[in-house]
Order: sequence, then structure tokens, then C-alpha cells
Amino acid sequence: WLAVPAVLKSQIQRLGSEKLGRDVTLQSVQFKPWTLELSLHGLRIDGLPGAAQPLLSVQRIYMDAEMQSLLRLAPVLDAVEVDAPVVHLAQTSAGHYDVDDILQRLADSAAPEDKSGPQRFAIYNIKVQGGSVDFHDALVERTHEVRNLQLSLPFISTLASAQKVLVEPHLAFALNGSAFDSSALSTPFLASRATQLRLAFKDLDLTDFLGYLPKSLPVQVVAGRLDAALEIGFEQSEQAQVQVRGQLALRQTQLRDARGQELLQFERLDVALRDVQPLRQQVLIDSVRLSAPQLRARRDAQGAINWLALGGQGQAAADSAPKPAPWRVEVAQVAVEQGSAEWHDESVGARLRLADIALQASALALPLTEPVAFGGRMTLAAAAGKGAAASGVLAFKGQTTASQGQVGVSLESVPLALGAS
Repeated sequence: WLAVPAVLKSQIQRLGSEKLGRDVTLQSVQFKPWTLELSLHGLRIDGLPGAAQPLLSVQRIYMDAEMQSLLRLAPVLDAVEVDAPVVHLAQTSAGHYDVDDILQRLADSAAPEDKSGPQRFAIYNIKVQGGSVDFHDALVERTHEVRNLQLSLPFISTLASAQKVLVEPHLAFALNGSAFDSSALSTPFLASRATQLRLAFKDLDLTDFLGYLPKSLPVQVVAGRLDAALEIGFEQSEQAQVQVRGQLALRQTQLRDARGQELLQFERLDVALRDVQPLRQQVLIDSVRLSAPQLRARRDAQGAINWLALGGQGQAAADSAPKPAPWRVEVAQVAVEQGSAEWHDESVGARLRLADIALQASALALPLTEPVAFGGRMTLAAAAGKGAAASGVLAFKGQTTASQGQVGVSLESVPLALGAS
């Protein structure tokens, strides 16, 4: 047992370097034979030649083996702890990463698949703490940072006695300064692999990821922050099932068209998901609330309207293509509050502004098979040339289906001067 640290250190460095094609070094190894505790200190895997940072460095890896490993003829670890792992990754070009060589070597040396079943093992009390990841993407010239990575897993096992036991993992970290937290309940070794995942994050800045959106999109997101508190269920039966419910909030969002002109901005969009099952094409939503939207619509001197131009080309080909099965979409409540809209018609030099927009709708279901009730109120204002501004109030209420509808409209103090614009 006195020789274990030196032998193990030598073998890890030699075999690791051979397998990965990168220099693998280890500062020290500690081994306690009477308790079967093993600690590896200062593990390091080098990056590509000339890289300023290692691919991976780990301050400490601790493993506590159990004597029942001998009785079960399978490794049983009472605890595994990984302290301060630091990873540096990079995308060097489209679809190519600085670990491609390692992945290829591992694929070439992979053993044939064992059809007798998964390897037998049991690992308890798994903890990763104080981790960090730096991912540099040369395509968008951006480095994404994961800090304070914390992962805990009570156990994971392929032994028959543990197949029906719930596993409750916990994962938390900060991505580019935004806090993420998650937990789950899972039975990973049952045939159903039933899992319930809770995912929460707050104040995720979408501008960190805008470089990954195609430049050809007719609508460009230029700002936005996202909050989420979601519960996601997975189950593998005759047909895989994925179910999502929870809350989403998109804040301080701005949209522009391909020419950089403003289309829409809003303070907050809140969505309460009741039951979303994408594999079954079903979206059931309790409520959608849009706060303080500001919409910009314009017609240029040639008569082109900016919102209609977002459809792009190829509509005729899309209309002739086979249509997929329709999604079932239901929204119990829709509300727009404190909204405004501006219409600028360059062809006649007129402007029309809608302020204090409030809209409501209920029992919205697509396809429209049942009546949808709706209503709203807004202030109309316009300025024609150098004349004085005119304003009035428009209110409406009604219901509609896919084929017919009715609406009642009321006007209050609407100056006839609005027609001049």
C-alpha cells in the first residue's frame, strides 16, 4: 500500500496522456488503505500546443470506496467529491472545437458495445463544487463564463436493488452573471426513465447569445432579459413524453427589422404555461400578459409596409407544400396593458399614434372552433403637417370564430380632424 500513490500517479499520467494525446499531470496522490479513501490533487490536462490555459484542471478528486465492492464484484463508492474543476473550451471555426482531436482518439479506441447490459456499479454522495467553465467562441468573438458550478447527486447505480429508487440531483451555477438553479427527481435505470426536472434562472441577458442567430432572419432581437421557473417531465414509454409547465418572463426586449428600424419593444411579457407537450403538438397556457408594448409600423414612399415585408419570399411555395398536422393551442387569458403604437405613412406624410392601449381576450383556442371573446380601449392621436394634434377614444368589444364574428365599437370625442391625416 505504500507503493499505491507513486504507482497510481505514474499510471494516471502515462495512460491519460496516451489516451487523450495531451499531457496529463498529477501533483500528488494520497491513499488510506484501512478506509479505502483515495485523493488525487492537482490534476491537469493540457490544451492544444501554445494554449495559454489548460483544457482541464482540478484541485482535488476524493473517492471513498466500500468493502462491499468485493462482495458485489462491482465498484461501490460511498462518496465522490470534485473540488474546483476549471474547464477551458473553444470553438475555433464553424462546427470545430479544440477538443476534436480528443473525441476522435476516444472514438477510435472505444471498446465494442457490451450487449449483456450496463456495467455494474454504485456511487453515492456525488458532489462537484466551485467549478468554472470558460467557452470562447471565435465565430461570434465572445467568451461565455460559468462560475460557482455546484452539482450534487445522492447516488447513481446500476445494481438491481437500486433501479426503482428516486434520484434527486441538484445543479446550480451562474452563466455570464445570471443565476441558474435546478433540481430533479429521476429513476434513470427503469425502462420508463421517468424524470421530473425543475429549472430556474433569473435575469439572463439575451444579448450574450444574439451572435448565434442567423443574420438572414427578418426580425432581429437587439435586447432582452429572460426569467424562468419551469418544471419539465420526461418519460419513456411506448411513445416518449415531454411535459413543461411553469412561468416565463421576457423583459426589456427590443425587436428591429433587417434594416435596423424599430418594430417592437416592451417592458415585460409574462407567460404561464399550464401543460406544454411538444411531442404531442399541444400547448395549453393559462395566461399571456404583455406590459407597455411600443409598436412601430410604417409605409414607405413606394407603398411597402414594414410588418408585411417580414414574410419574405417563397410564400407561394410554402402554400403548395404539404401541411403538417395542426397544433392544439389554448390560451385562457390574454392581456395587453399600457401599450402604444405608431403609424408613419411616408407616402402622404401622415402620422397616427395609439396610446393607452388595453386589450383583453379569453378562451383563445387554435384552431378556432369555439367563440373567442375580446375587448379593448385606446386613445387615438394624429398630427398632420404643421397642424395641431387631434385625439379621441376608441373602445370595442366582441367575439369571433374562424368564420364569423361580431364587434361593438364606441367612439368618444374623436375630432373629425383625424380624417385629414
